[in-house]
Amino acid sequence: MIAIVTPFNEVENISLIEKIVDEQQWITKTKQGALYEFYIPFLFNQPGHKLTLIARDNAILLNLRNIGSTKGRMPYLFGIDTLKERKIIGLIGSSENEIYSK
Repeated sequence: MIAIVTPFNEVENISLIEKIVDEQQWITKTKQGALYEFYIPFLFNQPGHKLTLIARDNAILLNLRNIGSTKGRMPYLFGIDTLKERKIIGLIGSSENEIYSK
């Protein structure tokens, strides 16, 4: 689990998560209070990753897992996992800057 520090309280972080989800059109699996789980499409709009975000005061906790398939995970997907994770961290950071500057 990765903690992304934000200047916001839990309610503001929830709003930040919902804003990003609307923009990215992730498939919502679970939404319970400050806990969110999403499927992130990979190829042909099929889920490739499961993303868990938990809003807290001054932080958003992030966990990204490759779903794989019945045939297992292909070795070339390891780099894609890292890129997806960095993209999500960047989305949170850039959205945070947009909100914070207003």
